[in-house]
Parts: sequence; C-alpha cells; structure tokens
Amino acid sequence: MRYPPPTHTLIAVAQSAQRRDESSCVGADGVLVLELRVERLDASNAQALLQFMKSHLQHGCKAVLSLAGVQFIDSAGLAALLSCLQHLKNIQGQLHLCDLSHTVSALFKLMRLHCHVHIYPDLSQAVQGFEGSQS
Repeated sequence: MRYPPPTHTLIAVAQSAQRRDESSCVGADGVLVLELRVERLDASNAQALLQFMKSHLQHGCKAVLSLAGVQFIDSAGLAALLSCLQHLKNIQGQLHLCDLSHTVSALFKLMRLHCHVHIYPDLSQAVQGFEGSQS
C-alpha cells in the first residue's frame, strides 16, 4: 500500500517507531503514522483533516494520529475526528491517537470520547497497541 505525501502542512506523514520502507509512508510494522501540525483543530481546518483521512486511508488501514502540537479542539474538530473514526470503522481500519496535550485529554474525558477511541501517551505505545489486534 503506497501513500503519497500530503500536499499541505495540516498533516505530516511521519516515520513509525520501527524502520519504514522508503517506497511507502507505511512503516515496516504496517502502521501509517500521521502528525497533525496545527495548534488548533477547529472549523478552519477540520474539513481538510477529514478529506485527507478519507482520501488516504484504505481498507484495513492501521493508523496513528499524533496530536502533539494540538492545544485546542472545537466542536468542528471533534466532529472531524469522530468522522475519521467512523470512516475507518466502515473500511475495517483502526485509528489510535497519541501525544494528547493536557487540555485535549481533558476534553476527551469530558466528552467521554476516551471510552470510544484508543489513546496512548506516545507514538511507540500507540504503534505497539496494534500488536495482536484484528481489524
């Protein structure tokens, strides 16, 4: 499975915790690692995130989305993340989130989203979270 690099700075395709095949953005472990490169996930960029995810994630995809730089998520950003999760569920894929700031983590707990999405403290644990899991 090959993924072209993104054409905008909203999302960066990053290396996974393990060595990756240079011809693909998917790591040797079969996990696509994405980094959201915005401080705010809101109405101004939520649709771009959703479009990127829907156009780049294929059937059975395992992906990790790092939210390391994200300090704020509004209702449009939450809706985009939930739509991404639903899209992956529909195509038998999985999404793990990692590197949530304290503020974003508190929001996920307040909205009880932590009960519906796999959240990990860092990238390596998020990638390892796929070990033994079935899509």
